[in-house]
Formats: sequence, C-alpha cells, structure tokens
Amino acid sequence: DPFVGVTEDGEPVRGLFPIRKTGVSTAPIRAAVDAYLNALSDEQRAGGMFPIDDERGWRSWSNYSVRLFRHGVMIEEMTPAQRELAYGVLKATLSAAGYTTARDVMRLNETIAEICDNHEAFGEYLYWMSIFGTPSENEPWGWQIDGHHLAINCFVLGDQLVMTP
Repeated sequence: DPFVGVTEDGEPVRGLFPIRKTGVSTAPIRAAVDAYLNALSDEQRAGGMFPIDDERGWRSWSNYSVRLFRHGVMIEEMTPAQRELAYGVLKATLSAAGYTTARDVMRLNETIAEICDNHEAFGEYLYWMSIFGTPSENEPWGWQIDGHHLAINCFVLGDQLVMTP
C-alpha cells in the first residue's frame, strides 16, 4: 500500500500529493482517450495499453534516443485520423498554451531531422502514446506521450491530475 501519511487537514497522502477533490471534471480527458482507443486496431491497442502499475511504462522514458525505453503506439505508425485523436488527448488535458508548446516541440523535432538529415533519430511523429489502466471516473489511470524533448506522464484519479516530469 503506497499510503504514507496524512496532511494537516487529515487527508490521506499517497506518494507526493494528497488525494482530494478538485471540482474540475476529467470527463473530457476520458472521452478523448476513449475516442483514441476506439480508433486503434486490436494490435495497436494491445501494444499501447498497460496495467496502471506498470513501472516499466511510467518510469522508463528517455528524452534521448528513439531506441531507448520505447513502448506504446508510435505516432508515425498511426493513420492521420488516429494521430488527430492522439493529439486530442493532449488537447483535452493540457492548457491551450501547453498543447501548442507540445506540438511545436514535435514539429521542431522534424526541423532537426531535416537539418541533420537524420530521419531515423528525429521527426515530428517519432513519439509514442501509451495508456495505463482503463479510463475511469473513480479508478486510477493515465496516459503518456514520450519522445525526443517531449515526455509527459498524466496520472488521473477521479477529478485530480498529476503530470510529470
């Protein structure tokens, strides 16, 4: 049990953050993830979904190389419609500025590929999308996008989000 104590208000603390209601619905994020998952093939879904407690996924990411720690569905291997639904997960979760920054980082990675003439290591679509657990109103779940200069973990519990790194 990851229970480690209580806050001054008597709220349970698991890990770094107390569990408490925020009053902000995560329904749009669940809907975006459900739409994304429904658009994937059975093979893609099997390769892009992991148990909520999969430490390999949550903790194994790299800003450095295409070949290190990669798991999930590679955006390059998605259809254009699937790609837009994957981006929809980011849009539903991040602020408008955060989404713009994330997409700009991905586009910049394409520019790096062109400058370096290295499309094996760099590119706009060399990112992997993973879903952990099952999107739920009450149970823990989350998503991750991982690639060069962009790695976001989003953990959801009820109406509370924790995003890292």
